[in-house]
Amino acid sequence: MLFKFTTYCKLFFFTALIFACEPSQELNTIEQTADLNLLLELSSHEINSFVLSSASLMVNEFRFEGEAPNDQEVKIEIEDDNGFQVDLITGVFEPELTFSIPSGPYEEIELRIESDARSSSPSLAIGGHITDSLGASTTVRFEYNGALDFRLEIKQEDDPFLFSDDFLDFFEVHIDLIDSFQDIEDELWMQAERNDDGIIVISKESNNPLFDKIVANIKTEVRIKIDN
Repeated sequence: MLFKFTTYCKLFFFTALIFACEPSQELNTIEQTADLNLLLELSSHEINSFVLSSASLMVNEFRFEGEAPNDQEVKIEIEDDNGFQVDLITGVFEPELTFSIPSGPYEEIELRIESDARSSSPSLAIGGHITDSLGASTTVRFEYNGALDFRLEIKQEDDPFLFSDDFLDFFEVHIDLIDSFQDIEDELWMQAERNDDGIIVISKESNNPLFDKIVANIKTEVRIKIDN
């Protein structure tokens, strides 16, 4: 069964901590659990003159909180200093990020996905291209090495999220990463510096006006979503 979850929040080892509102051993008394494989992928790939073709996110921490059947509060925290590399085109984590929760309907869910820039790899890398008014295409590469924190809180009492216990389910989260390229004027693209290969490299060291605009959009406009 494929679970798709689409909502909003702001733009993921081997250590998993599971807590309950009562002592932690209470979870062990619940025989049926849903084993979930987390996916994180893009909601869309194109905005204005920019088309996104590749994207990866380094995730260091993932948190799940929910209200399980019988009003039991479930909290899960998975953290890895080395991080999980997420291909945002396929949604796949490397290594896989899996967790188990009591099966049944959930009326409330809270998610938190963090990248704290511990790794030497970029927290976020995006590749794509822009097309100018004459139809010419230019390759774009964006890299960000700072911390990122995406959060989501939803309540659906009338249509709760149902987690099955019969097989491994995919917990699919979408991210509106393309919105980080909204409201970028054509003039900024035209004025952007190209490297020797003709690529527009956007980073802390290159094309600062574009970099500052995109980072600001990531922190204020990018959301994660889930659809029931």
